[in-house]
Amino acid sequence: MLDHAAYRWFEDHGGLTRANGDRFRQMILSRGNTEELGKMYSAWLGGEPSIQPMLKFRGLVPEQNGK
Repeated sequence: MLDHAAYRWFEDHGGLTRANGDRFRQMILSRGNTEELGKMYSAWLGGEPSIQPMLKFRGLVPEQNGK
């Protein structure tokens, strides 16, 4: 679920750009295991992860408005 939520975040924010990669590196990767991983991930994501991107990927929810 988390990888689909992350993929969706990158899609919604312009893809895999240097700025997006740097933000991910600074907020997640460079901190290692120094903080609670769920809190770091939610801070990077801008909220709690959703199961919707995973359900969409698996074809379990209808696509809306051509998205």
